[in-house]
Amino acid sequence: METNREMEHKGTADIRTEHLLLRKFHTGDGAELFQNVGSDETIMEHIRWLPCGSPEMSEVFVADNIQKYETDPSHYSWAIIRDAQIIGYVGVYDIDDYTQSGEIGITVASAFSGHGYASEAIHAVLEYMLGKVGLNRVFAWCNARNIGSSKAMQKAGMTYEGTAREAAMRSDGEHDDVLWYSILKSD
Repeated sequence: METNREMEHKGTADIRTEHLLLRKFHTGDGAELFQNVGSDETIMEHIRWLPCGSPEMSEVFVADNIQKYETDPSHYSWAIIRDAQIIGYVGVYDIDDYTQSGEIGITVASAFSGHGYASEAIHAVLEYMLGKVGLNRVFAWCNARNIGSSKAMQKAGMTYEGTAREAAMRSDGEHDDVLWYSILKSD
């Protein structure tokens, strides 16, 4: 029996939700990205990689995304906009066309946490990736201490798959557990 393993990469397209606009990064977004997200010290408690941790890194992150939008239709990375300001970013990475799977990652500034924006953005991107692009499975992980991220993934419809014990390391050298989630096209 032959299965259709073709996906239709569409690249990053604008997505509007009830409260948010998910859009491509634009030239000039770097300063706002750093100001609103990269300089937020509470974010570093839960993630190990912050591509906008300095003004220079933010400009490079934005420029890299813009270049990839133009050259790679399998590149998916959005600025999260609320009330005309960047409040975070979300993307789908490590896409495997053969297994039709990819990893979603999101960062929302702590000033905007607790309003459901993370789950709203995750849900919208999942609908796009599963419904329009053709992924079969999207997975994500978060530090077990990041209760907000865990709740956002569940609220967006993702299923808890398990805990990887002491799989993350904090900046203080201590280890934390990691929670794994996924969603299937058939869910």
